[in-house]
Amino acid sequence: GDFVLKEVAVRLRDSLRESDSVARLGGDEFAILLHTGNTDRVMTAVHKIMSAMEAPVILNNQPIDVGCSIGLASFPDHGDEASLLLRRADIAMYSAKRLNSGYAFYDLECDEHQQEHLSLLGEIKRAIDLNELELFYQPKMCFDTNDTLSVETLLRWQHPEKGMVNPDEFIPFAEHTGAIRL
Repeated sequence: GDFVLKEVAVRLRDSLRESDSVARLGGDEFAILLHTGNTDRVMTAVHKIMSAMEAPVILNNQPIDVGCSIGLASFPDHGDEASLLLRRADIAMYSAKRLNSGYAFYDLECDEHQQEHLSLLGEIKRAIDLNELELFYQPKMCFDTNDTLSVETLLRWQHPEKGMVNPDEFIPFAEHTGAIRL
């Protein structure tokens, strides 16, 4: 893991100008500060970073695919304090992950969706205590022979007010915050 993170850091640094800054926030998250933030410069940096992450990292002759989701927030449009800009870039990153778009700019609608995630996250412990989480087993079948090849385990949350909560709505966020672990 450390080797991959170091390689990602090098690729990020090589994608940017000398005047730009890269910092690892923790885990597999990095922050980038572009000193000139006009839209053309931002999009040039985004495309360079995404292009740099397309090639696999080679570790012990094994290719390891790395991907990235980029959340964008700009001063002063999205905030005038570093902590607010980082939070809003993080919200935009989750939007990019959810949409599988590679990158996303912060917008208020994303923030409102994030508040819903935070509400669900606060309810996960209660859901565990009240047995609202259920496991479903789904066989993987061979259509030619009708044999069961394997079984996939799926986690579902039957929320008392919201009904069935889509796993995409709570699992990635809960993993990221440490509420659940793989």
